[in-house]
Amino acid sequence: MTQEYFWALISFIGLFGQAGITGLLWLFFLLLKRHAGRRSRFFKFWSYAWVALLLALCFLAVDFYGLPRLRLTGAELSALQPGLLLLYQLGKFLFLAMLVTGVREYADGRLSPSFVRYGGLTALAAGLASFPLAADLNELLLLQAPFCVAVPLYAGVRLISLPPVRRSLGTRVTGVSFMLYALLWLLYGLALYKEHYLTLQAYTPFVQLAADFNGYFDALLELLTAFGMVLMLLEEARRETNAAHAELAVAHEKLLHESLTDTLTGVYNRLAFTRGVFLQAAGSIHGSVFIFDLDNLKRVNDSHGHEAGDELLRYFVLALRGGLRPADQLYRWGGDEFLLLLPGATYASVAPRLNQLLHQAPPLPVFDGSVSLKLEVSMGGADYADPDGLRQAVNSADRAMYEQKRIHKTAPPGEPDAEEAT
Repeated sequence: MTQEYFWALISFIGLFGQAGITGLLWLFFLLLKRHAGRRSRFFKFWSYAWVALLLALCFLAVDFYGLPRLRLTGAELSALQPGLLLLYQLGKFLFLAMLVTGVREYADGRLSPSFVRYGGLTALAAGLASFPLAADLNELLLLQAPFCVAVPLYAGVRLISLPPVRRSLGTRVTGVSFMLYALLWLLYGLALYKEHYLTLQAYTPFVQLAADFNGYFDALLELLTAFGMVLMLLEEARRETNAAHAELAVAHEKLLHESLTDTLTGVYNRLAFTRGVFLQAAGSIHGSVFIFDLDNLKRVNDSHGHEAGDELLRYFVLALRGGLRPADQLYRWGGDEFLLLLPGATYASVAPRLNQLLHQAPPLPVFDGSVSLKLEVSMGGADYADPDGLRQAVNSADRAMYEQKRIHKTAPPGEPDAEEAT
């Protein structure tokens, strides 16, 4: 095997190996893109980048190894080769444009369609403008080199310099692979410059190594870059999943709160009591429980409408809450009945204060003050010593409340204090 044949074989394997890896990466990215989340648009641009690179390598392979086997005449080769090299140049520039577009999409958020469109047109224009300046493939690669250094270097710096909250293993791996790609093309560009301009004598062995095995290094960096890109996609998917879980948790809490809260008065409802909201803390020590009934609510509804009755219910809660502790809890038991739970308090010590609080509440003005509604409340209470006794205390308070309500109904009529016209 001659040295010339050896290096030709190395070049052949490198080009087709890189094309094969690029094709597999494109297929892999195409499958992943279908399952990418709504915030993973950057991954779509990188999928397009692998397509552009695969097409560029295919055009180059046809130019290198396909045309010579077709036994074309010199004139036919001269007519076809420039077209293939132009397509290769355009594919390579589109590859770079899609890489940097994906990075910008990830770093800055959703890009406008005009930016994407004009970015692609700019890449095509740069490829078309640079093509006439090259006499052969080596000069074409030499013209590519500044772009292949500047674009990946910019992309790598953008990913590495993201704010700390957005940095991740994926952004670091992808950013470093971009910068390594820029370094490889810097060495490759120096090797190409050395071959065309012999005045550059001082170069390191790394420059020649990059030139001889460029296809292999390209393929390795493609794998590293793709690994980082997939990590970024998985990390973005995890962030989307966490955000969705957080949204669901907030929605669940909101729905749960709404289902356990009386929408009219803002206090807990009977379902909340049934489900044990606040009962564990209240039942851990002794306490007292009270049940209230608004005696005049039906009369107010019949005389002035349900809007006035609703105002009276809200007023009762407001008046009662003014004398409660933070640890006390009020429930709307149903209709015009309310249940009050006071942990650590006794009926004897609390009942006089509650009676005074309700009887001293001033009449509620409604309808721009044309009507005043007075609170008429029946109340019953009982003590409990432990959680097991709480249910029994509720029943005792309920019976005591109805007994007081019966007394109010049978009492001799006095001054009309339920409502007074003003």
